[in-house]
Amino acid sequence: MKIVVAFCAMSLAAAMPATADNYDSVYRGLTTASFRHLEAAYRCRSALGPSAYTQARVAAENIMRLSGVPTDVALREVTRMVRKIEARPAASAAAIELYPCIADVRDTLSEIHAWQSRVEVYWR
Repeated sequence: MKIVVAFCAMSLAAAMPATADNYDSVYRGLTTASFRHLEAAYRCRSALGPSAYTQARVAAENIMRLSGVPTDVALREVTRMVRKIEARPAASAAAIELYPCIADVRDTLSEIHAWQSRVEVYWR
């Protein structure tokens, strides 16, 4: 009996890091998707209006808080993400078209939802 218990404990110990690593990669994917969504909304804010950008920023803040970090740390991280986005060269407002922007923001939001469903598997 002791051998069976020891074997089960060793098997469980070996499986735990893989599960943690998998969760970490899924969470990183979710964070990356939120960054892409925020970037798309920022780039298209002249076509879509400021509310789409504000919603994307709030979504990024909420995703950062999902990791369990304090709210102030999550907000600082999103602010750092915004600074990176703002530092990139921007296209002129005349070059931004409405329909490609809608498609880009929709696609990045769909990507967030796909990653969120993967994260929810770990909460069940």
